[in-house]
Amino acid sequence: MTSTAKFFNSVAAGYDERPNRPDNAKLQHIIDFAKVHRGDTVLDVGTGTGALLPLLAKSIGPFGNIDAVDIASEMLAVAHDKHAGLPLPVRFMLTDIEKDPVHSLYDRVILLDVLPHLEQPMETIMRLYYHNLAGAGSVTLAQSCGRDAANAANAELGIHAHQLPPAQEMATRLTDAGIPVEYVEDTPEQWLIRIVRH
Repeated sequence: MTSTAKFFNSVAAGYDERPNRPDNAKLQHIIDFAKVHRGDTVLDVGTGTGALLPLLAKSIGPFGNIDAVDIASEMLAVAHDKHAGLPLPVRFMLTDIEKDPVHSLYDRVILLDVLPHLEQPMETIMRLYYHNLAGAGSVTLAQSCGRDAANAANAELGIHAHQLPPAQEMATRLTDAGIPVEYVEDTPEQWLIRIVRH
């Protein structure tokens, strides 16, 4: 088990009580930014306690599907207990997205508050892009707060986390690697990049 998994297992029970948790308006903006549509199949990477799940379920409707993956089993247990009553089934999977293959295709892949905790972010994003996107799908990289706040919060956690770069800098890295970036949003409130498959 990685140190990141151990940390998030240790804080899972009280994770939703933290004072800086994102509100529904921010979460809905991320879903809108990701262009989630009715009937979409969605991969929620690093689902944590499932903050996105109720809003995702509402957006995709009864004929969509959600796979929620996380590296921490205790986070998944909290998410499962909290969201067992959603109007569509959610498949919860204990997965290290950097090491464990995901054998499905998705219209939308969303990584919320995940990027700083990846050891190999570019390789992971490229694998999701090339191996897990269906048709004209998209990958959304998102932070629920601005870059400065995210970097400060991760520094306080006491676990290894990379500094989040400016969104445009990250977008340039992706573009240089042949991955088309459609839109970037970098404000004091949120950090977002949308990658598209044409």
